Amino acid sequence: MRLQAPPAAGIKITTFAILVSTVYAKIRDKEGIVIFRHRLSKENVYRAITLSLLSLMLVVAATMLLSVTESADFLTVLFEAVSAFGTSGITMGLTPELTTIGKLLVIVLMFVGRTGPLTLAYALKPKNTKSSTAIPKAISRLADTSRNRFIQLLIHNKNATL
Repeated sequence: MRLQAPPAAGIKITTFAILVSTVYAKIRDKEGIVIFRHRLSKENVYRAITLSLLSLMLVVAATMLLSVTESADFLTVLFEAVSAFGTSGITMGLTPELTTIGKLLVIVLMFVGRTGPLTLAYALKPKNTKSSTAIPKAISRLADTSRNRFIQLLIHNKNATL
């Protein structure tokens, strides 16, 4: 996973900056994440964490699979996987000697690294279908009340108060 400017693949510098700022804010026990006097939304922080974890899991899984299919040392295989995910074009000489499965795996890594794992996950997820049943809003208030009040509400529907 390389750190790069936006036109390239890998984890972007802004994503890395959000991760570092999040760690800094948690260490300092701060409420929100602020970068250059701009507060980041939780959605952006969650997206950066999700993207980083997906990227890390993908590179680790690809490295493990390449270690099984190829007869090379671990650091060479790891370098090839990270290089493919970052689409840098750098190799330690293993890429031309890969088996068919290894070549396909490197192709998938390059494609996912270029499009982004989160973008690909959003594209492949099934469309949201609305549920035919809706959960009433009172349920969330009921969850906050004590168990006795909930039982009282069920038994004596008229007299219970939340």
